[in-house]
Amino acid sequence: MSLLTLDPKDPAPLYQQIARGLEQAIREGRLQPGDKLPTVRELSRELSAAGGTVKRAYEELCRRGLLVMAQGKGTFVARPDAQDSRKERAMAAIDAMLDRMEALAFSQQEVQIFLDLKLRERMRERGLRVAVVDCCPEGLRMLTDKLYGLCDAALYPLLLEKALGDLDQLTGEMDLVVTTDTHLGQLSALLEGQVPLLGLCLRPSDGCLMALARLDRGLRVGILSQDQAFARFSRELCLRCSPDCVIQGACPPQAALLSRLLSCCDALLVPMGFEQSCPPEVLRTISAFAAAHPLVRLELEPDLGSLRTLEGQLAALGKNSR
Repeated sequence: MSLLTLDPKDPAPLYQQIARGLEQAIREGRLQPGDKLPTVRELSRELSAAGGTVKRAYEELCRRGLLVMAQGKGTFVARPDAQDSRKERAMAAIDAMLDRMEALAFSQQEVQIFLDLKLRERMRERGLRVAVVDCCPEGLRMLTDKLYGLCDAALYPLLLEKALGDLDQLTGEMDLVVTTDTHLGQLSALLEGQVPLLGLCLRPSDGCLMALARLDRGLRVGILSQDQAFARFSRELCLRCSPDCVIQGACPPQAALLSRLLSCCDALLVPMGFEQSCPPEVLRTISAFAAAHPLVRLELEPDLGSLRTLEGQLAALGKNSR
């Protein structure tokens, strides 16, 4: 489709570039009312973009009344009469809603308050969508928890294996993909610039390092971990901070296995936020152990430079989406 070109240097997500290019072609008359657009598959092949990316661009323009989708026929540039018809249906729907609210004895001021609340909710729901990707549940949970509250973006945590199995979800539905610097190269090669990608440098928190350094010499330490890679990382960190400790082993959050491990431990290393994923019997076992033994929480957090880069990326994306 010669009317549309993509700029690899443009920081805007690809679906926004596609939507913007099509809108410009419509405004300039290069696409006329009633013109049929290529299918999602055809345009995605022509632009070397994911099908989900093109589909999202089409849906965005349909929502704004510039395109219409006809079941079994295709996607077309909307005719002026079609846009007028949409406005008429919208006004009728609003009138029906207002009649319903009046029948429920709500005042005009109350209706206005409710409308404002719902509109703000919708705006938040349709804000920036950020995928958070890591290879292990513990790391993914901690990274996501650290990013909550940083911005108004909606966060979508994805384990690396699941993300790699559905790249269209990342390229077609997300405005930004955030991962750790460990997986940045792998995801960059697969996504091929179809969606902005940012790698964060994670480090153990100061509180975690201090707690590990305070462990007594010769202390026998157990590790709670769902993932073997995270267990290895925990072991290496513990021995680096407390080289005289003895690692007794690691086990998943299963009560029977954990009880056996704790029977020969003096301390337990757990991932920050472990309470969110552990069954009640495991939590009771850990609580009973922690009443008489050290419980060290392994906490990972992005460094300051990574967070500033992320804030800048989100600010740029927010401007482009307006």
